Amino acid sequence: MNKKTWVSMPRNVTNQDLHVFESQLSYKSLYPKIKFIKNAFITNTGLVCSNKGFIKECCHYEWDQQPEVCFAQACEFYYDAKEDSRKLILFDDDETYLVAHNPWHHNYFHWLNEAIYRLWLVKEISDQMILLLPPKEKLSSFVLDTLEIFKFKDIIHIPDQKSVMVRTLCLPSQKPTMDRYNAVGLLDLNNMYLNRLIHKGIQANAPKDRVYISRKNARWRRIVNEDSVIELLTTFDFVVVDTEKLTFYQQVALFSNVKVLISSHGAGLTNMLFMRPGTTVFEFHKRKTNPIRHQNVLFWRMADAMGHNYYHQICEPTDHNEMFFTADISVDIDSLERCLNSIFSIHS
Repeated sequence: MNKKTWVSMPRNVTNQDLHVFESQLSYKSLYPKIKFIKNAFITNTGLVCSNKGFIKECCHYEWDQQPEVCFAQACEFYYDAKEDSRKLILFDDDETYLVAHNPWHHNYFHWLNEAIYRLWLVKEISDQMILLLPPKEKLSSFVLDTLEIFKFKDIIHIPDQKSVMVRTLCLPSQKPTMDRYNAVGLLDLNNMYLNRLIHKGIQANAPKDRVYISRKNARWRRIVNEDSVIELLTTFDFVVVDTEKLTFYQQVALFSNVKVLISSHGAGLTNMLFMRPGTTVFEFHKRKTNPIRHQNVLFWRMADAMGHNYYHQICEPTDHNEMFFTADISVDIDSLERCLNSIFSIHS
């Protein structure tokens, strides 16, 4: 199968920044793959081996997360368990176990777009299986809340530094790369979480329907002139939100009512998952100033798959030697104002 998914250009793309996107306008479409593995060895980080060796579908192929890295980690767990039987838990029964997390499960984007997507692939049969998870103390606070939309026969947490062996494992495949999306899956998850709000009796709400997510308290990718950015956004009736202070379902409730979301590249933009199709996402990201494969296109492609209007602004880094994923940036306020005027004249 060589079918491609095509991505629409950002709404405000110019000839000057066309090069950022034109080489990324398509990707191989995602096809759901679900494997059932006999006599599987599973680490508490979600890596899987069988008697045939390492199962590559448990990890993706990003440039810094090669299967070789995952294989090495799986080997370390395997030999630890071989040398010390206390590090291996045997489930010698006829149950079917399910694993969908990976070593990067603590990250909000990875969890929702990878682990939750993998669980969505098997949602029709998940109630027949026992979900395996990392130890509770290793899980981010939002993880267990995100699982409420699914039904499982049971949930078992694999203790830290331990692995398990099961007779039958269901393994929904990890996405080959982070920046591929299944539009049907994203939109169905949107619907499932919004319905869960209703079931929990939580009102979808937002102080305003225009939200700016601040990264002021983040370790990297901060906006150094954020005060000026916020001053301008306030004149356009935006409210500033720090998602780190919100529970998972508070975020679902908030963003289900948001019509325009603006933020710097970061996990907060993952909340577009809860916005209605046809709303607007605006991303600040760093100008390419050092060798790297390409600008990160995660949120552009995600917005397109969900039917959002995507806008962007390329910003100067404070240090040209910093990589895309760590550099702080400065936003050109005049350019931002022109773009906001354009957005609201089009979508008013």
